[in-house]
Amino acid sequence: DVLVIDGDDVRAFAWHADVPGDHNRRNFAAALAAAWAIGVEPATIVAAQPSFDLPSGRYERVALPGGPRVIYDAYNASMSGSLATLAAFAREQTRGRRIAVIGSMAELGEDAPSMHEQVGAAVEGVAQVLLAGGAFAAELARGARAAGMPADAIVSYADNDAAIAWLRANATPDDLVLLKGSRMYRMEQIVAGLRA
Repeated sequence: DVLVIDGDDVRAFAWHADVPGDHNRRNFAAALAAAWAIGVEPATIVAAQPSFDLPSGRYERVALPGGPRVIYDAYNASMSGSLATLAAFAREQTRGRRIAVIGSMAELGEDAPSMHEQVGAAVEGVAQVLLAGGAFAAELARGARAAGMPADAIVSYADNDAAIAWLRANATPDDLVLLKGSRMYRMEQIVAGLRA
């Protein structure tokens, strides 16, 4: 439920927005508060919840006939966004493996190596396989290994074609694949390659 508190006036509204991840729920709650602050009635906002959808490229579920299920979240990538996406991915139900295809993040400055190691470490315990790509693939892999992920569960890929080839050869229809990375790595090419 969503509670709206205005002094002594407390109203509860049922929550219906089907968005993945606590970070998206907090964003939705902030949007509700902002709309209420400019005069939109809470009941109007709550009634609009079922039509709420994330923008394209943000935790987008992609169906591939005969292939693995894919979650495409490569609208952009920051450390906090990557960690939040991995936390949401950890809650996904799957009969097979969770495979995290993580492209590097861009424009992070001198802390980029450490941030990539932290994201790599977060993959351990969430996914059974890490495909690490981009300029900081080695740091992603190092972070995952340091957190305890077996070396044979970590695959570095040189480009999107290599990631597509690995997924075609190794992913099963029971597996769940996460695609997360900066826009500069054009991870939508992986989705297109798996559809082809």
